Amino acid sequence: MPEKPIDPKVAEAVRFAAEAHGRQARKGTGTPYLIHPLGVARLLDAAGCGVETVIAGILHDVIEDSRHHGEEEIRQAFGGRVAEIVVGASEPNRGDSWKARKQHTIGFIASLTDLEILAVSCADKLDNMMSIRQDLEWAGDETVFWDRFNAPRSDQGWYYTRLAQAFAAQQNKSAALEFLAPRFLSAVDSVFRN
Repeated sequence: MPEKPIDPKVAEAVRFAAEAHGRQARKGTGTPYLIHPLGVARLLDAAGCGVETVIAGILHDVIEDSRHHGEEEIRQAFGGRVAEIVVGASEPNRGDSWKARKQHTIGFIASLTDLEILAVSCADKLDNMMSIRQDLEWAGDETVFWDRFNAPRSDQGWYYTRLAQAFAAQQNKSAALEFLAPRFLSAVDSVFRN
C-alpha cells in the first residue's frame, strides 16, 4: 500500500507541540515530552479518527503542561473545533489536590458525550499506561519507579482502574472508543492486576 502524505496541518501541529513542550521531559525520565503527544496521535490515527482529532491529540497537553501557548493560539492556528477538543481533554483546576483532580476526571469521562474529547482522553491515558508498563519492565525496582508520581501505586491503581471502567462504559459510542477502550483496560490490568 502506498504511503499517504501527511496532512500539512498535522505537520504544523507537530511543530507547534515541539515548540510548546520545548525541552520538557516525561516525568522521572529523560524522554522528550513530545514522544507522548505523538504516541497519542498515533493511537488516534490507528483508531480511525479524523485529522482534527489527531491534531487535538498532538496538542492535548499544550494548555495543561506548557506555558508557551494557550487556547486562543490553538484556536487561531488550528480552528475552533481543535481548540474545543484540547480544552475538553485538559485537566481543569490544576491547583486542586491530586485526588480531587482525578475524581473530577473520572466523573467527567463517565458523563462526557463529545466523542472526539473521549477519544483523545482515552488515547492519552492509554499512551500513559503503555509508557508506565514499559518503564516498569525497565525499572527493576518498582518502589523507586512509583516515587516519580504525585500519588502512590495504590492511588494510581484506583484512578486508572476507575478510569478504564468509565471508558469501557462509553466504548460502544464510536469505533474509535471500541478500538481504544479495551486496549486501555488491558494495559491497566497488566500493570495493576496484583
